[in-house]
Amino acid sequence: MGKWIPSLNLTVTPSVSDTLDDRCFIFWPDEFPSISSLPILSSINPQTTAEKTSQNPVIENFGSIKSKNTIFNFQKPSIKNLADKLTKLSKANENMNLLLIGENGSGRTNFIKFLAQNLFSNECFFSLKIDCFEWKGKSLETIEKQLDEIIEICETRMPSVLFLDNLNFLNINMEDEDRKKFIDKVYSRIAFRLDSTKIDCIATTRSLYQLPESLLTIDGRRLFHENLEIPTMKEVNLFLKLIHNNQ
Repeated sequence: MGKWIPSLNLTVTPSVSDTLDDRCFIFWPDEFPSISSLPILSSINPQTTAEKTSQNPVIENFGSIKSKNTIFNFQKPSIKNLADKLTKLSKANENMNLLLIGENGSGRTNFIKFLAQNLFSNECFFSLKIDCFEWKGKSLETIEKQLDEIIEICETRMPSVLFLDNLNFLNINMEDEDRKKFIDKVYSRIAFRLDSTKIDCIATTRSLYQLPESLLTIDGRRLFHENLEIPTMKEVNLFLKLIHNNQ
């Protein structure tokens, strides 16, 4: 169906009914009329759309991020055993808090990275990591808010694991009493939040003695069900050398 339309200074705005039919507009050739779009199509504000998108950032699974580092061979059995244990607990609807202990050079961060990759690739675990050193200088309210937000994300994507790297981010050996009270309060709130969730938590620290009792114990119970100590590369090489010399 076509329409012959007068030619001078005509603005054509199709109606909704026009857009529903297959129509052909034929114009007299002396001057082409200006055509305006439907109001509904021009009402979309790109800036508003961009703002809405930026308010919902994409959360990337820690286990899906490829590491540039190489896994230590002596860590492979421990990573596999721990991944198997977390998988079994998940299938039984149980969770575990584990403290990974190792001095600088032991590859603590590398360990949790490859553990997250193992859980993601084999069992589709979701995981997020917090570097607790980023909390240094932050208020208790800020730390609580960030921890709550991360835990809530993990709780919507079960099975999931929260990795708290460098949980020894605060120096507990302080002489200032006010500072001691603040540190104790921070770790108490972290312990309470971890104890109240069903997600798995793997935390790392250089030493067990760098963490306060307010974190390690809650209501007379140990917060971390297991402690796993990992040696440094230097210690492993020394051990292998001793074995070689004794053969």
